[in-house]
Amino acid sequence: MRAGIGSPFLEIARVLVRFDHVASRGTENVEPICDFNRAAIINLMTRLFPLMLTVVLSVACLVPIPASAYYYHGRYYRYRYGGHYYRYYHGEHYYLHRRWVLPVYGRPGYYRYW
Repeated sequence: MRAGIGSPFLEIARVLVRFDHVASRGTENVEPICDFNRAAIINLMTRLFPLMLTVVLSVACLVPIPASAYYYHGRYYRYRYGGHYYRYYHGEHYYLHRRWVLPVYGRPGYYRYW
């Protein structure tokens, strides 16, 4: 991408390279604080910013994030707690197994966890 007249990179570079500080107000013949070449700095900033952004994004995409869940023998272990993987979370506890208990004597059925 080439930085044109209205480019945001050019505006950022202009703000960073600005020499007319508040301290120089009120006096007319004041030397600038720095005598760097403005055009060179603006050119460097407009070329360096996209390159730095590319490097940061590529490094961020290559750093692996530890998985919180995994598949093992076709089963999905969704939760990880204390270094172990669990399939179910119920009542603030983690469980590996769950079975449906049949309803008897008019009571509703429910899941039993262990």
